[in-house]
Amino acid sequence: DKAGQELSCELRKLGYKVEDVILYHNQAVQYEALPNFDAAIFASASAVDSFIENFGKNALNDKIISVIGTPTKTALKNSSEKCEIVTATEATIAGTCAKLAEYYINNMLIAK
Repeated sequence: DKAGQELSCELRKLGYKVEDVILYHNQAVQYEALPNFDAAIFASASAVDSFIENFGKNALNDKIISVIGTPTKTALKNSSEKCEIVTATEATIAGTCAKLAEYYINNMLIAK
């Protein structure tokens, strides 16, 4: 119910008949405590929103955050300005993890 309309709009422009259907509804999960962490991965803008709702904007300060794509990156930028954002070049979980690993190798291991 939070998906963007970009894909369906572009398909309609190409002449395809498209019916938008909601397949699931996002529901925020409430957690009691924030675990200690240095980095996190967000695979959707709604995951960013849920995290911020649970723990507040400051919970991401000085953290390294890997995001799956542009919508997730935009949500994160709108929510937290004091974190390091690493954006996957391939919009998959594997690509997101690989980009975070690459960041750590280049900035944490090699730089030291």
